[in-house]
Formats: sequence, C-alpha cells, structure tokens
Amino acid sequence: MNQPIWWKRWLFALYLWWKHGPQDTPTHDPLTFIWKDVYFLLWHVFFWKMGRSLLGILLPVRPLLPTQSGDEDELTYDATTYARTDRDQRPLADKIIHTTRFPISEATTIACCRLIATLGRKAPWQYSVEARCEARRHMMYLCLCALALCFVFFPMDAPADSWVGWMRLVMLLGFLVGMAGWIADCALLRFAREAKRRNL
Repeated sequence: MNQPIWWKRWLFALYLWWKHGPQDTPTHDPLTFIWKDVYFLLWHVFFWKMGRSLLGILLPVRPLLPTQSGDEDELTYDATTYARTDRDQRPLADKIIHTTRFPISEATTIACCRLIATLGRKAPWQYSVEARCEARRHMMYLCLCALALCFVFFPMDAPADSWVGWMRLVMLLGFLVGMAGWIADCALLRFAREAKRRNL
C-alpha cells in the first residue's frame, strides 16, 4: 500500500491541530495583550468604518443599534493615545529588538476593551464574541483552502504567464490574506472576551 505523500500528512496534522488544539473556553484570568493586538484592532475598526461609509453611498448598510454607550471616535482616540504612549516610553534597545511584540499597559487594555465593547453593543453582528468567533473560523477556512490549492497548483509544470501561473499568484495571496486575517481575528476575539469578562 502506498504511503501518503508528505503534504497530505502535513495538512492532516494541521486539521488535527485546528480541531483538537487550543479550545475556545474563556478564562477567568486577565489576558496579556501586546502592541500588535492593538494595531490589528485599530486598523480593523478603521477599515470597517471606511467600508460602511463607502458602501453606504451605493447600498443600504445595516444601521447601528442605539445604545447609551460612549462615542466610539473618542474611545478610538483614547486607545490610540495610550498605545502611542506605551510605544514612546520604551527604551531604544527594546524598540529595535521587540518592534511590535511588547506588552501594553493596563490603561491601554481597558481603552481597547471599552472600544470593542461599545462597538459590540452598536454592531453585535461585527464585534460581539460570537461574531468574532465566526470571522476567525471563516479566515481559517480561507487560509487552509488556499494552502491546499497552493500544493495543487505549484507543482504543475506551466509558464508563469499561463492561467496556472495566475492561479498560483491568487492562491498565494489568498493564503497570506487568510493568515493575516486569522491572526487579526484572534486578537479581536481576545479583546472581546476580555471586555466581556470585565463587564465593560
């Protein structure tokens, strides 16, 4: 009987890790966030607002729910200010070695949790814990499907300007986008869970 080739074993190992790896059980201990988590959160909020504004010109967008929460623009400004303060207060050697992977302060964590909690009440289909879990799952599917198709198209012997070459480029970009989106959704999900744990 022929043994499965190495990439089939690798994909099966990835599936097992995704299926039976770290579980989504919420913890009661405070989480440790890094500056890159804030980076993903603020960029996601920016692109989401910009997408709503552009789509609102051509298509009807789902209106935000009325709440008594604070203004998300002020909360975004507070989170940005605290994150910038954390970055500027670090020594130069630490900035060079750990560019984005350094812990943020408690004030920055609270500001980011308040921001995502406010957005979760105004747009639960986008920033609630359940919506973030679903978005992370979709990005994982995109990443794994694009990776599997990369293993299909890259071994093919074809010129770069053929349709196979274009499919290689599309699948590679899809894998990179899916991986970046999955990492960003993991950060947003952790912020949403921490905001829920703190009852913000």
